[in-house]
Amino acid sequence: MAALLTLVTMVAACTNRGEDAPPDVVLRTPPTTTPDPDGPRPLRLGVLLPRSGVFALLGEATTVGVDLALEEIEAGGGVLGQPVEVIRLDSGSDANIAASAVAELIGDDVNGVVGPASGVAGEAVLGVLGDTDVAICSPSIAAVDLGGSDPPPGLIRTMPTDELTARALGNRVAVAGHTKVAILAPDDTRGEVLTPGVVAGLGTDVEIVHDQPYDPTDIGFDDEAGVLIASEAEALVLLARDEGIDIIRTLRSAGFDQTIWITDQLGSPDLASQVDTDEADLGDVRMVWAATASSDPDFSARFAQAAPPDTLELFAAHAHDCVLTIALAAQQAGTTDPSEFARFMAAVSRLGHPCSTWVDCRDLIAANEDIDFDGASGPLDLHDGVPTGGWFETVGWTGTGTRQTLETFAYPEPAG
Repeated sequence: MAALLTLVTMVAACTNRGEDAPPDVVLRTPPTTTPDPDGPRPLRLGVLLPRSGVFALLGEATTVGVDLALEEIEAGGGVLGQPVEVIRLDSGSDANIAASAVAELIGDDVNGVVGPASGVAGEAVLGVLGDTDVAICSPSIAAVDLGGSDPPPGLIRTMPTDELTARALGNRVAVAGHTKVAILAPDDTRGEVLTPGVVAGLGTDVEIVHDQPYDPTDIGFDDEAGVLIASEAEALVLLARDEGIDIIRTLRSAGFDQTIWITDQLGSPDLASQVDTDEADLGDVRMVWAATASSDPDFSARFAQAAPPDTLELFAAHAHDCVLTIALAAQQAGTTDPSEFARFMAAVSRLGHPCSTWVDCRDLIAANEDIDFDGASGPLDLHDGVPTGGWFETVGWTGTGTRQTLETFAYPEPAG
């Protein structure tokens, strides 16, 4: 949640639009079609995204993504020939608001939910959903442990998890040509989750010369600096949160001038000014994080046309893909009953014939073909409800301390 809040705060600082929010509740049936009374029950979709609070800009962007998907489905004849009904509620940025909203959606008998957007809201929503059959897709929660050790079978996500991003980070360290790498991770759950991901991404050709967890509550990191310098590492992967500022400052003051690779938990636009002192400067630092915008220029053009001016995409493509994945699962199952179609959500994302639009995927299903839906956010290939690949960015800081994107890449690299 901290990384997501940093991102949204950064975007908010760059926009000057008013604070007006759309109505809290909108029941939307596409106006150009009407339900067939003799047909299957229409898909009723709850949209649970932040319309207020610190994540409101994220909600604005993802709502546009949802609407683009709905327009695509409507233009293609609906789900099982029926228009999609949509109920929108505000998840806010508070667990209580989110829990109350999802309880209302359950009362409205929704089949699926797009959202929520943040980890705090996610745990609250899953706590209310309990053992219900409702399908749920979050476009922007990266926490590996969402849903605990036994997540609901109807839960999927379209954003890469933190563990997959750690693999992508390790991959870029290897691609950069570093052959001797140190890993410095906190001795906590975060370190336990991310470190194996980094190691897997580094591959077998990179020697790990140091991998000893540190106590994130320590004051002062001189011992770690000495060990890292003695290790002769060519690069450091630092999996820290806010304490990473002190770690980088200490390392630079001690003479460690190698490249430091970090995650979005530490990637504030102001990182250079936070680190820089008379004795230390930021030096060569790289960050890898999940791309928030689509890799598909056609989707980006549609988004720019539909969204208010200067709106950044902010997981809009991932929200779009949530809608289409739920809808395609219902189309594949031949029913809008989530107890029947939820198990198809992973299946429609892999192993079949590739397709990327509602009409193309629908036509393949009508021809009794399995499909592999590759969405606006990239190939999903869902396993255990989470993507096994995605698009990422490598970010660096200029000599003046300005953060800039250096590359956008797919991980794993597409076959062929």
